[in-house]
Amino acid sequence: MATKNIKLTKSCIIKKMQRLKDKVEKLEKDYKYSATMYGHYNRLMTIPSIIITSVSSIFSFLSSSEFVNEKFKNYCIISVALLTTISAMLQTINSSCEFSVKKIKFLEATHSFNHLSDKIFFEIQNADEENFVSEIEKEVEKIKNDCKFIPLSSKENKIFEKFKSSTI
Repeated sequence: MATKNIKLTKSCIIKKMQRLKDKVEKLEKDYKYSATMYGHYNRLMTIPSIIITSVSSIFSFLSSSEFVNEKFKNYCIISVALLTTISAMLQTINSSCEFSVKKIKFLEATHSFNHLSDKIFFEIQNADEENFVSEIEKEVEKIKNDCKFIPLSSKENKIFEKFKSSTI
């Protein structure tokens, strides 16, 4: 009877660890998605800004050149003013939204969750540590707190749930 309780307890612990592993893998997926999206947002702001700045430099050169007429120089000067304003706006938005910082934080969290998932996998195979589940849960909270940002999919789910509950 005692061995049956030990096996049952070990079986329950393994099931709990498997659920924990599933939770960690979902978090890893959410954080990886967020890192990818913030990387896209960063490039969406950075690449056009680089192109606009380059084109603006060309127009600036042409506006000071003696090989073009005055009317074209005036168009170049106006173009430089508009393009540099747009470029500055894109750079300011990118900087204030911190897309690159968010990407890095979510990538770090993704790697930490991946490491945690591996750790849980090996513990399921051996299942010899006491308090393993509570330690992993603490580590999950630490990773979330270190990231400082809410993953995009979690935000989307919360907004959807709030909208859903307000319309019913």
